[in-house]
Amino acid sequence: MSQHVHLRTANFHYLRSLPPQHFQWLRVDANDNCNLKCIYCRVPRSENMIGKGELEAYFAENVLGVDNLQFGCGMEPTIDARLADLIEMAASSNANPGNRFALQTNGLMLHQHDLERFKQAGLNLLSVSMDSTHSQTHRQLRGGSSVEKIIRNLRSFRSTCPEISLQILTVVTKLNIDDAESLAEFAIELGAKRMVYREMVYLPESQNIDHEQVRELIVPPGAFLAMRDRVLQQHEGKIQFSFLGTEHLKDYGKKSRANSYPQVSR
Repeated sequence: MSQHVHLRTANFHYLRSLPPQHFQWLRVDANDNCNLKCIYCRVPRSENMIGKGELEAYFAENVLGVDNLQFGCGMEPTIDARLADLIEMAASSNANPGNRFALQTNGLMLHQHDLERFKQAGLNLLSVSMDSTHSQTHRQLRGGSSVEKIIRNLRSFRSTCPEISLQILTVVTKLNIDDAESLAEFAIELGAKRMVYREMVYLPESQNIDHEQVRELIVPPGAFLAMRDRVLQQHEGKIQFSFLGTEHLKDYGKKSRANSYPQVSR
């Protein structure tokens, strides 16, 4: 069983060549682009897409079963007009997960999709990236995004799909670390199940970021743990929390790449 595999346009043909397997986690980016430019995002982009028929064949011939399936990981799935079709296709295939069936999104274009179709297909988790409840901070970190539109979309989602769990995911930087408590308060008020704080990872070898800008966002030593303690002191027991520091995220990234790309796994 592969522990964690990230399927995207860049590695689709390699993963298609592998024998069928059962996945603990299968993350799918069927498109290779995003509608935002987050200041810390290292992921290169293109106009490439995995064809619907290609993905259907992969699910039928390369997948024996999946414990957890997620659409969206490094790219933004809601910019793909086929999203509901792809989710329904997965639900009727070997990729229909036994546990978590998730959509990871920045939430900005969620209103352009039929949420009822997501619900009927069995989606049970919506994970939304949101770095602050303050407009200017969120916009600065997430490349022109609108926190007001995201909040409006999330309230509509909760009204339409109350049975689908919601989690809020934030990348913690020096700029927004003081917003951690207000994000927790927002998630609790919205009825989210989980709040995830991920410390920003800075990799000097990255080629797709402004290094001067990103270095200014690095969380000072000890500040992430101090933030965790503040949040738990105020809100522990009200919602599930996850706090993922840089070492955890770097280790996870290495394992995921080793399962997903030939140049790393061999």
